[in-house]
Amino acid sequence: MTNIYFNVTKHKLPLKIFNKQPVKENFFIFEPSKISQSTYDQIYLAGFSFKLDVVDSLNTLSIFYNLQYIQVGHFGGLAIQLSRLGDFSTENWEVIEHGDILLFYSCSTSFNFKTLGLDKDILSLNTFLISFYKGVKKFLSQDRFADARKKEEEYRIENPLEEITKDLIRLLTEAGLYSFR
Repeated sequence: MTNIYFNVTKHKLPLKIFNKQPVKENFFIFEPSKISQSTYDQIYLAGFSFKLDVVDSLNTLSIFYNLQYIQVGHFGGLAIQLSRLGDFSTENWEVIEHGDILLFYSCSTSFNFKTLGLDKDILSLNTFLISFYKGVKKFLSQDRFADARKKEEEYRIENPLEEITKDLIRLLTEAGLYSFR
């Protein structure tokens, strides 16, 4: 079995997708009182990560979305050393100074796929990411997440889903699923 972990921050992608798993919430922390009382700087990070498992001829792609909204400590500097995107266990967090997690949200899904050629795969993966991301937008549409929703909208302008899809295709190419470089 080959495990490939990678982070994606940008790019666009129909492959044959089957055995789709429902989106599940992996982790959720929300501290509304800290958001409304915050007088310190806040940092917003969000992104996708992917895990590709190849067993014999069966390809399984897991997609993770991780959102971290953090208040910087009053001594300056980043309050929390963030875990790698896609590694959502709190065991990997290091508290450096004083700081608070205002909102942490992680969700994921997975599916099996067969490649049908680059152009079709690009279209399929982009369509799937758009569908997956609609769930994230629905989650953030709750009134209590207004601050995070605004930051996500700004972040997504700089990091569109089409760019994330292109990065994903590059990484699938590096994993040997496409024969060109």
